[in-house]
Amino acid sequence: MRHLFLTSAIGTPKVGESIRAKIGHQKPLKTAFITTPIEVEDMTDDRWYRDDRTALTNNGFDFFDYTVTGKSPKDFAQDLSSIDAIYVSGGNTNHLLKESQQSGFIPF
Repeated sequence: MRHLFLTSAIGTPKVGESIRAKIGHQKPLKTAFITTPIEVEDMTDDRWYRDDRTALTNNGFDFFDYTVTGKSPKDFAQDLSSIDAIYVSGGNTNHLLKESQQSGFIPF
């Protein structure tokens, strides 16, 4: 079963817990944390970013950082074939869209 959860911040209290309950997973989920949206952001105040990472860890998501910038569909097939989930970080959505289109990530 596949799930799509849209949230502005998984680090918001109870959001991560709610997603975990809906998925019903008992084991850590191997997760690609897409960092592309923050590549062009001023991360001076990165509290929201750290909160999201903490919430993922606390709710059983075993994540690794991943960018779509400079990648190809072949890279995605190789790098992401064994993951259970994708989490897209907040940040600059225009940058994310541009890099996703250029790399071929959207159809993936």
